[in-house]
Amino acid sequence: MMTSIEVNGIYQVYSDIEKYGLSPFVERWIGKPEIPSFFTHMCMMMLQSFQLDRDRIHTYTVATTLLQMSLLTHENVTNQEQQSDTDLKKRQLYVLAGDYYSALFYRLLALKNENAGIKCLSQAVCEVNELKVERQLVDEEVNQHIIDSKLLTALADFFHVQEDLGAFWKSLLPLLFKRCHHIKKGDHDAIENMKKEVTDILHSFRVHEEMSWKTELVRFLQIDAI
Repeated sequence: MMTSIEVNGIYQVYSDIEKYGLSPFVERWIGKPEIPSFFTHMCMMMLQSFQLDRDRIHTYTVATTLLQMSLLTHENVTNQEQQSDTDLKKRQLYVLAGDYYSALFYRLLALKNENAGIKCLSQAVCEVNELKVERQLVDEEVNQHIIDSKLLTALADFFHVQEDLGAFWKSLLPLLFKRCHHIKKGDHDAIENMKKEVTDILHSFRVHEEMSWKTELVRFLQIDAI
């Protein structure tokens, strides 16, 4: 039976993200917002590994995914100077939609009095923006996997009880997001090489208590490493 990442739990997360993030007016102009499903699953699995209560896992998974959606939406804002009225309106809506998702993140955590969590993730957003500036100055591809995993590695620092568990996620997450980029590109050689790296990290982590989350993580990633 699936215990580490419960089907009902992840479905409820998606349902709440859609409920909060869906706006008919915004959808008309820039389309239905895409939920970063890999990010959401990794967030939920990681928080479950920290043995948080279900309500807190749900709140942080929804809020952090909305914050990630904010960052991704702002990525669609163009810097072109000459634009039609329609393009200009769409650009403004991307900015507003990103700001809206960010405001939802603040609201959801504030309602639960998770002020320290807000501070942690807000600092992570600042670091993401610094990395994006660096990326623009150096290379379009540089740091992308670090950027994509930054909110989650920040949560790993914020929540982990065991030092080795926090270190495990902080080393694994950037690698997994890098693997995702190679999958999108169809770079099969890189995917195979990274499969060994991921497997080595999974093999290196050992604790005595029940680790059903780790079994489910391996199953979700579709690799052979227990």
